[in-house]
Amino acid sequence: MGCIARCSPVGVARVLYDNNGLRVQGVGPLIAKTATRSVTSDGYTYEFERGGRLRTTDELGLLTVYDRVEPANLSVDRLTEYTGRYFSDEIDTTLDVVFQGEHLFLRRRLDPPVALRPVFPDGFSIGGVWMVFQRDASRHIVGASVSGERMWDLPLRREVQTTTTSR
Repeated sequence: MGCIARCSPVGVARVLYDNNGLRVQGVGPLIAKTATRSVTSDGYTYEFERGGRLRTTDELGLLTVYDRVEPANLSVDRLTEYTGRYFSDEIDTTLDVVFQGEHLFLRRRLDPPVALRPVFPDGFSIGGVWMVFQRDASRHIVGASVSGERMWDLPLRREVQTTTTSR
C-alpha cells in the first residue's frame, strides 16, 4: 500500500507501507520520531501534515513540500486524450505526443520516440524529466509543462488540430 506525493515544479516521492514498515521508494525506511515526523538514515526529515501534505528537510535544511496525488490508472481511451502537437515559444520547438501500441511516446524531430510513463493523473515521467499536462475549466487538455534538472515548468501550448476538406 502506498501513495504518491508531488511537489512543484515536479518531483515525486512514493511513500509505501508494507510488512517492513513505512518507507520512501528509492530512499529507504522511515524511522518514526513522533506520530507525524520521521527521519531517514541519511539525515532527511519527513513530516506528514493533515490533508496529505508532506514536508521534507534535507541535512542542510532545504525544505521541499509535496502534495498527495493518486497514482495514475489510465485506460487506453484516457491515454489518447494526451496525443497531439505541443509547441514552446520559449525554445521554439515542437513536441508530438503519439499513441503507439498501448503506450504514449514523446517525439521530437530527428530524435527517436521516448516512452511517457504515467505516474499520477496528467503527470508522466520520461527518465529524469517530467511532463505535466494542463486542462481548462472544461477538462480539455490545453497545454503541458516540462521540468527536469535544469529546467522548471517550461510551458508548452497544445496546437489546435484543424481538418481540411477538399472540394
